[in-house]
Amino acid sequence: MKKAGKKGTQGVTTEDLLDFFLKLYKIHLGAVRGSETRVTAIGPYRPNPRLTIYELGVLLKDEWVTRRVTLGRIAEDTGSKSTCFFAIFDSKLVIKIPPSPVKDFETYLKHIERDKKIAALLKPRECLIPNVSAILSRVHKFPRDHEIKGEQREALYYEWLRYSRENQVFLKVAGNFAFFMDLSRHMFLPEVLDLFLGRENRVQEEITHDPAILDQFERFEGRYGLENIQIGVELKDLSNLYESRVCQLFGMSGVMSPDMLHKSRKWFFRHIAGLSPVEQGDEVPEERACSLENLLKSITDENRRIVDEYKAMIAEYLQRSASPRQALYMEGLMANILEMLAYLKDRGVAIRDIKPDNLMVAGDQTKFPVYLAAPDRFSIGLIDFETAVIFKLRENKEIEQPALGGTPPYATPANIFPNNLLVAVYNDLARALYLQDWYAVVAMLYRIITGTHLFSKTSGIFAALPGKMIQASKSGKTAKEIVKMINTVFWQNATSEFSRNIDANRGKLASVRTPLMDSVREMLTDELALERNHAQNQVKTFALRQTMFRKNSNREAICNSTPEQMARLVEKAVKTKGADRASVTILKNIYRIKARMKKNLATQKKLENPDMFLSADELLCIMFERVVNFMYRGAQGEFLEVE
Repeated sequence: MKKAGKKGTQGVTTEDLLDFFLKLYKIHLGAVRGSETRVTAIGPYRPNPRLTIYELGVLLKDEWVTRRVTLGRIAEDTGSKSTCFFAIFDSKLVIKIPPSPVKDFETYLKHIERDKKIAALLKPRECLIPNVSAILSRVHKFPRDHEIKGEQREALYYEWLRYSRENQVFLKVAGNFAFFMDLSRHMFLPEVLDLFLGRENRVQEEITHDPAILDQFERFEGRYGLENIQIGVELKDLSNLYESRVCQLFGMSGVMSPDMLHKSRKWFFRHIAGLSPVEQGDEVPEERACSLENLLKSITDENRRIVDEYKAMIAEYLQRSASPRQALYMEGLMANILEMLAYLKDRGVAIRDIKPDNLMVAGDQTKFPVYLAAPDRFSIGLIDFETAVIFKLRENKEIEQPALGGTPPYATPANIFPNNLLVAVYNDLARALYLQDWYAVVAMLYRIITGTHLFSKTSGIFAALPGKMIQASKSGKTAKEIVKMINTVFWQNATSEFSRNIDANRGKLASVRTPLMDSVREMLTDELALERNHAQNQVKTFALRQTMFRKNSNREAICNSTPEQMARLVEKAVKTKGADRASVTILKNIYRIKARMKKNLATQKKLENPDMFLSADELLCIMFERVVNFMYRGAQGEFLEVE
């Protein structure tokens, strides 16, 4: 066991949160203010290794009273955004620490009310927003408490905190207000994704589930197949070598006792699985446990080939034996993530930080995971509205400036551009906002299927963008020049990385069918239509700007030409002596746009079939192309098209 001490960001540490939960525990126990306390880290939380199990202890009447809390960071560092933690303390909690300290209670409530406004717009969609009841219900009860529900309870706590300001401390971590969300009714999406992404856990469980499997090769052969029996034989030889050295280490002569033999084999397989060999209940002195770990490391390092072959065999076995229903679960989950995206656009809300840590799965938890195979039996709920914005407004009101920022694997440069710059560059603020969510969903769906990030390299570029913007501004570049520079670097890397990773995983992606609900099909076809309209306007603008064909009839012919006709015209222009180079470049741009729109129309036709399924690679390509065509290729007409 070890002491706690992981640090978070914005000055808040895991220790600060453990102190917070200790405070709640002391209140529950009725302990006096100066009671002695302790915190001990027990080990990782197996369903999610990012979390750690801690034991909280309070000394009462000369006896330690203990309970456990599970705690850990749940989101990548994003610089300008809040730090989020996940905790299990009676129920599941999401804890958000704002990047700028919130010290005033009324300011704190304004943050909550803003999230409530967006959640109200998204009803009946399940939304998890901060509320004070998540914590205060553990601290203070009202008369006839069980009869008080929802908003009424929140309002009563607001008044209680205004009247008894000293109790506001129960909503503070490290002296500042934190936001708390109760996730007890639904599942956190990362918990669900463990079905598909928790491969390491499943490999560990398979390796450690039967420490005696090498005693009888019939069992090994029956589970892993005759073709793998040689791996079993070599692993048995390695196990025998290890057991002889364990006897020396523990000062034993002759045959091990059955209990010691079982422990020894358990340690062997736990080490191979990447786990600490000795568990708390094994009663092995710390010095000897350290020697055992060194012994195991030495033996496995010397025999790395057989260990790696064994682990590869286990992974292949698990892939072969995976439940066929898993494919249905994945398809159902993808269908509802897409439905959520269409729902958000219909309601006029852009989340601008969609990622697994900001989503939940709302369904009958007694039927999990079976309900995942039926999209109509669950939905995808939303957790965090920190960067969200309402873009569909009445009475020509201006779209509010949302918080800037994003999570690198799921974010575009547009996530850090203010509204006025998005308008100047794209001339369509609403699309510039909601297509940020499209990009995030593309990245997330890819990760659900493959278990890896789609934009690993590009996310590093995104993380460096704020610094590059500051440097470029100091060097005297205009805002548009900065955007052009940033977009060029980012999107060239993103398109290259997208193509490379899609090609590398084409087989896996093509095997996943994606059912399209009517709302999703409508969302895609609407976007294709918007793209065509924008492209037609671009072509008209380009046709007027080129000077090689000045007659109106020629310009009209250019606008109405097919990609094939345009290709011949470009070829002719290139061969023309003394041709205006700028005009040739413009004609090339028109050809590119025409070629893209031909592909656009083919996609539109495909989506007209209401019973059609798309393979995951087709879907991701369709969505990613829309984002790139708007955010990069089509930005301000010639802005990023001209060579």
